[in-house]
Amino acid sequence: MSCSMSASLLIAALVWVSGGGPIDARLNSQTSSDEEVLRQLERDWLDATVRHDLEAYGRVMADDFIGHWADGSTTTKHEEIEMPRVKKETYEENKIIDMTVRTFGTTAIASGRNTETSLIEGKASGVQS
Repeated sequence: MSCSMSASLLIAALVWVSGGGPIDARLNSQTSSDEEVLRQLERDWLDATVRHDLEAYGRVMADDFIGHWADGSTTTKHEEIEMPRVKKETYEENKIIDMTVRTFGTTAIASGRNTETSLIEGKASGVQS
Protein backbone atom coordinates (compact mmCIF):
# COMPACT_ATOMS: atom_id res chain seq x y z
CA MET A 1 0.00 0.00 0.00
CA SER A 2 1.59 3.25 -1.04
CA CYS A 3 -0.37 5.31 1.47
CA SER A 4 -0.85 4.48 5.12
CA MET A 5 -3.36 1.73 5.78
CA SER A 6 -5.29 4.14 7.96
CA ALA A 7 -5.59 6.93 5.43
CA SER A 8 -8.90 5.40 4.53
CA LEU A 9 -9.82 2.27 6.33
CA LEU A 10 -11.79 0.49 3.70
CA ILE A 11 -10.79 -2.83 5.08
CA ALA A 12 -11.81 -5.89 3.18
CA ALA A 13 -13.74 -4.07 0.51
CA LEU A 14 -15.48 -7.23 -0.51
CA VAL A 15 -15.52 -10.10 1.97
CA TRP A 16 -17.06 -13.44 1.28
CA VAL A 17 -19.44 -14.01 4.18
CA SER A 18 -20.55 -17.57 3.53
CA GLY A 19 -20.25 -20.51 1.20
CA GLY A 20 -16.76 -21.80 1.94
CA GLY A 21 -14.84 -18.54 2.21
CA PRO A 22 -12.16 -17.85 4.83
CA ILE A 23 -14.71 -16.62 7.33
CA ASP A 24 -16.20 -20.10 7.72
CA ALA A 25 -13.37 -21.06 10.06
CA ARG A 26 -14.46 -18.27 12.41
CA LEU A 27 -18.13 -19.21 12.47
CA ASN A 28 -17.98 -21.52 15.48
CA SER A 29 -21.31 -20.37 16.85
CA GLN A 30 -24.64 -20.38 15.09
CA THR A 31 -25.58 -17.31 17.14
CA SER A 32 -22.79 -15.13 15.72
CA SER A 33 -24.12 -12.74 13.13
CA ASP A 34 -22.15 -12.09 9.96
CA GLU A 35 -21.65 -8.51 11.09
CA GLU A 36 -20.16 -9.57 14.43
CA VAL A 37 -17.83 -12.01 12.67
CA LEU A 38 -16.66 -9.33 10.23
CA ARG A 39 -16.08 -6.82 13.02
CA GLN A 40 -13.95 -9.38 14.88
CA LEU A 41 -12.03 -10.25 11.72
CA GLU A 42 -11.26 -6.57 11.18
CA ARG A 43 -9.98 -6.25 14.78
CA ASP A 44 -7.96 -9.46 14.35
CA TRP A 45 -6.46 -8.08 11.13
CA LEU A 46 -5.29 -4.84 12.74
CA ASP A 47 -4.07 -6.66 15.86
CA ALA A 48 -2.01 -8.98 13.65
CA THR A 49 -0.25 -5.95 12.12
CA VAL A 50 0.81 -4.74 15.57
CA ARG A 51 2.00 -8.23 16.63
CA HIS A 52 3.76 -8.66 13.26
CA ASP A 53 1.93 -11.99 13.00
CA LEU A 54 2.02 -12.54 9.25
CA GLU A 55 0.35 -15.94 9.49
CA ALA A 56 -2.68 -14.48 11.29
CA TYR A 57 -2.62 -11.47 8.97
CA GLY A 58 -2.82 -13.77 5.95
CA ARG A 59 -5.56 -15.98 7.44
CA VAL A 60 -7.91 -13.04 7.83
CA MET A 61 -7.71 -11.97 4.18
CA ALA A 62 -9.41 -13.87 1.38
CA ASP A 63 -7.03 -15.13 -1.32
CA ASP A 64 -8.64 -12.73 -3.81
CA PHE A 65 -8.45 -9.76 -1.38
CA ILE A 66 -8.06 -6.33 -2.96
CA GLY A 67 -7.57 -3.34 -0.65
CA HIS A 68 -8.68 0.10 -1.86
CA TRP A 69 -6.92 3.02 -0.16
CA ALA A 70 -7.43 6.78 0.17
CA ASP A 71 -4.70 7.66 -2.31
CA GLY A 72 -6.44 5.60 -5.00
CA SER A 73 -3.98 2.71 -4.81
CA THR A 74 -4.94 -0.93 -4.50
CA THR A 75 -3.12 -3.91 -3.03
CA THR A 76 -3.51 -7.67 -3.25
CA LYS A 77 -3.24 -10.14 -0.38
CA HIS A 78 0.30 -11.01 -1.46
CA GLU A 79 1.34 -7.34 -1.48
CA GLU A 80 -0.25 -6.72 1.93
CA ILE A 81 1.62 -9.65 3.50
CA GLU A 82 4.90 -8.79 1.78
CA MET A 83 5.11 -5.20 3.11
CA PRO A 84 5.50 -6.12 6.80
CA ARG A 85 7.64 -9.15 5.87
CA VAL A 86 10.28 -6.87 4.29
CA LYS A 87 9.78 -4.27 7.06
CA LYS A 88 8.30 -1.73 4.63
CA GLU A 89 5.54 -1.20 7.22
CA THR A 90 5.57 -1.78 10.99
CA TYR A 91 2.87 -0.84 13.49
CA GLU A 92 2.98 0.08 17.16
CA GLU A 93 -0.78 0.70 17.29
CA ASN A 94 -3.57 0.07 14.82
CA LYS A 95 -7.14 0.35 16.16
CA ILE A 96 -10.60 0.79 14.72
CA ILE A 97 -12.40 3.99 15.71
CA ASP A 98 -15.68 3.16 14.00
CA MET A 99 -16.87 0.71 11.39
CA THR A 100 -19.93 0.11 9.28
CA VAL A 101 -20.69 -3.33 7.88
CA ARG A 102 -23.26 -3.75 5.11
CA THR A 103 -24.23 -7.18 3.83
CA PHE A 104 -25.64 -8.06 0.43
CA GLY A 105 -26.40 -11.78 0.32
CA THR A 106 -23.04 -13.56 0.54
CA THR A 107 -21.05 -10.33 0.13
CA ALA A 108 -20.25 -7.70 2.76
CA ILE A 109 -18.59 -4.31 2.70
CA ALA A 110 -16.78 -3.15 5.83
CA SER A 111 -15.70 0.48 5.92
CA GLY A 112 -14.66 2.82 8.66
CA ARG A 113 -11.90 4.82 10.32
CA ASN A 114 -8.93 3.89 12.43
CA THR A 115 -5.95 5.29 14.25
CA GLU A 116 -2.41 4.03 13.89
CA THR A 117 1.14 4.66 14.95
CA SER A 118 3.51 3.16 12.42
CA LEU A 119 6.66 3.31 10.36
CA ILE A 120 5.99 3.38 6.62
CA GLU A 121 9.15 2.92 4.57
CA GLY A 122 11.18 4.07 7.58
CA LYS A 123 9.17 7.24 8.22
CA ALA A 124 7.06 7.77 11.33
CA SER A 125 3.36 7.88 10.62
CA GLY A 126 0.75 8.65 13.21
CA VAL A 127 -2.61 8.91 11.53
CA GLN A 128 -6.23 9.10 12.55
CA SER A 129 -8.64 8.83 9.69
